[in-house]
Amino acid sequence: MTSIQTRRSKEAYTGLQKKDNMYLPNNKGSEFCVTYKTKYNDLALEHLNDKSTNAKVARMSAKTTEKKVNAVWKQICDTKSIPTHVQKSFIFTNTDLPEFYHLIKTHKLQQGMKIRPIVSNVRGPTQDLMATVEGPQTTS
Repeated sequence: MTSIQTRRSKEAYTGLQKKDNMYLPNNKGSEFCVTYKTKYNDLALEHLNDKSTNAKVARMSAKTTEKKVNAVWKQICDTKSIPTHVQKSFIFTNTDLPEFYHLIKTHKLQQGMKIRPIVSNVRGPTQDLMATVEGPQTTS
C-alpha cells in the first residue's frame, strides 16, 4: 500500500467515524453492518413497542431489583436450610440493571430489517447466582 493509499484510507475511516453511523457485527458474527444511529434506535423501539412480544413493566432502579432478588434468595435459603456463609456469598450489592442492545439480521434483509434482541445481565443482581445454578458457560 502506498503512502497516498494509506492516507486516503485513514481519511475515509476518520470520515466514517464522524458520521452518525453505527458499526456492529451481524447476528451471525460473520459480517458487519453499517447503519444510521437513528435507524438502529428506531429498530429497537419498534421491537420494544411490539405488544405481542413485550410487556411494559413498572420502572424500577437497580437498587429496587437488588432488594427483591436478595429477599427471594433469603427466602430460598431459609426454606432449604442453606448455610449462612453460602447465603451471604450471594447477597448482591452495587449491581447494574440489565442492558438491552440488538444485532441486525443481515440474512433477512429482503423481509425488512429484523433484529436479534439481547439483554446483557453482566453485573446484574442475578449474575453470580445464575452462574452457580447453570455452571460455567463455554463458547464454541
